[in-house]
Amino acid sequence: MRIPEADYQVSIFDQFNILPERTRKMIESSVFATYANTIFKMIDPEIFTPMFIYFKEMKDIEDTYGELSGINPPGRPVRTIRTLAMACLLYHESDMGKENFVLHANTDICYLYAMHATSFTTPAFSHRNFYLFMKRIEQYKSETGIDLIQNLQESITQKMAEEMGINKLMKLGKLRIRIDSTFVDSMSRRLSRPQIIYQVNRACVLLFTKLGVTEYLLPSLSHYLDSSDMNTQTYHTSEKKKTVVTRLLVESLEIEKLMRDTFDDSQLEECQEYKNLIRMISDQTDPVDPDDGSGNSPDRKTTNVVSPDSEDTIPVAEACTDCATNNQKKSADELTGNNDSAVDKPEDSNVPKQDEIVPQSAETTHEESDNNIKVGDKTCRVKDNKDIRSDSLQNPNDPQATSRTKANENHIGRVANIEEAYDGNGNSLILRVTIRPNIFSDINFMRLFLESREDNASLLTIVADGAYISYEIQQLAKRKNVKLVVTSLIGKPTNPLFAAFSLSEDGRSIINCPNGIKPLTCEYIEDKEKIKATFPSASCSGCKYHDKCPSKGKITRVVFVTQTQLFRAQYQVQLDEKAFRIFGQERNAIEGVMSTLKRAYSLNDIQTFNGSRVETEVYGKVAAYNIKKYSRFKNQKSQKAPRGESAQNHKMVFQDDQLVA
Repeated sequence: MRIPEADYQVSIFDQFNILPERTRKMIESSVFATYANTIFKMIDPEIFTPMFIYFKEMKDIEDTYGELSGINPPGRPVRTIRTLAMACLLYHESDMGKENFVLHANTDICYLYAMHATSFTTPAFSHRNFYLFMKRIEQYKSETGIDLIQNLQESITQKMAEEMGINKLMKLGKLRIRIDSTFVDSMSRRLSRPQIIYQVNRACVLLFTKLGVTEYLLPSLSHYLDSSDMNTQTYHTSEKKKTVVTRLLVESLEIEKLMRDTFDDSQLEECQEYKNLIRMISDQTDPVDPDDGSGNSPDRKTTNVVSPDSEDTIPVAEACTDCATNNQKKSADELTGNNDSAVDKPEDSNVPKQDEIVPQSAETTHEESDNNIKVGDKTCRVKDNKDIRSDSLQNPNDPQATSRTKANENHIGRVANIEEAYDGNGNSLILRVTIRPNIFSDINFMRLFLESREDNASLLTIVADGAYISYEIQQLAKRKNVKLVVTSLIGKPTNPLFAAFSLSEDGRSIINCPNGIKPLTCEYIEDKEKIKATFPSASCSGCKYHDKCPSKGKITRVVFVTQTQLFRAQYQVQLDEKAFRIFGQERNAIEGVMSTLKRAYSLNDIQTFNGSRVETEVYGKVAAYNIKKYSRFKNQKSQKAPRGESAQNHKMVFQDDQLVA
């Protein structure tokens, strides 16, 4: 029978204690026993304390989490922060949807055992408990930038690393870390250029509809209120794609001007639809100075138009929600809540008519000249497809996602950099995960890791592939006391003869060539960061390296050498050594880690559009992976002594029977 903790109440009717013995042994040998006996103690409730302090003035927090503070009716079991934190970890371990997980967590004895809830006479937590807890974690991150699931994962990982001896190896300078990155694709689908523009425009138009102020919309924009209009505008048209893009961008400029003239700047700053619109226009066009020299000033004055029924400005910020969804199927009548037309309004003496609130025709008309479009006083040039950057808006449902093509396959989303520590005995843990837009390169990840490391830290060995290294990164690693080992080099191979040139200590002059000849002249070119040296052609004619020598010329032989060429040539020679081949075998193990995260934990199938939530999901899945590795370590440790004792007794029996010499 388990010894209860201070915050765990055991009943004589505990569900686990009345199970058959064989069933109990199966649970005690599973990963759920590790959750219950070790991870439950490792969870620090103080990690979530700042969140509750932050939301303490909100009534729903007080009502929902009153039981978490220990204020419970008599006889009711205590729901601790650890219970819900454990539920978050088990949720990522289960790889289920939230609804299915809540059902299993309250009915499956394995989950109840892990959460120390086998004595509860009521469900361990309700749907509202779990949903609101996760929602507050997400809201706290969006408002403060602090991811509590990441803090929980790192806290538990450090405690597991301490018990597994990984921290000890780090202090002794014997720790090895292998690094690799993987794509975390977005759930949002890939959109064509006209589709991106249309979706952003429609989200802004629907914002007017949601506020019930469609009378401010221009008649030319009313077609966005039709749910089937996108197919008409982007698919079922005989216009060329470039013409469709230009036409939609004209409407984008009209919508941008209309929103600036309708709402004040403080309200627009909090509106995600308007932010997407401004970003999309910036991605798809270039500003052009008009002929009158007025320019395209982003700081131009705006006029606040008040609601026809009130003297106050229209509260746009309250309606800034995810209006731009790919599956928007509601009609204009459903969105306005009545059966009247979204544009036509009933006659009212207090409400201005449509022609009274529409800006003057001189300001709403547009002009097109070649690739230039003009709406009002704003002139832009439509970019060609090749000029669209990879960090441009890919889908308004996931504004943080970027586009990157690798191995002839396009990816939209983010990239996760995995840093796994290993001891050489089969034990390993993912110490840190860094998530960035997928256009973030591996070299930038390595630079970020090295710059965050202290100069006087103990020796650390990092094993990675060739995408993580360059001459600059190698020099930075030496200053940070890091031995950076890569198993290959990307790019065109360098002439291996460069590695045989002897350079001075400062690396700015050549002492002699591979054949031992001193140069006639030698100078360092500062702007190009290369060394120029000349050698007598007579001494080069009979040289054994003549055919492979990088020098050129007839009267005098001239050679240009850069630090990058020397570094790559020297590294190419080292890659053929046996030690580097062993490092290569060790690095290959991280490919299995990536495969496990994708297959077992669905790292590439995160069901959300929210970029912040994607990061939280990744941290949770990494925590679940680490706990599984830690559970395997605990099982091996517990079975090691009995297995050795059994083998010794077995050997003694055979010795008595004279079957072993």
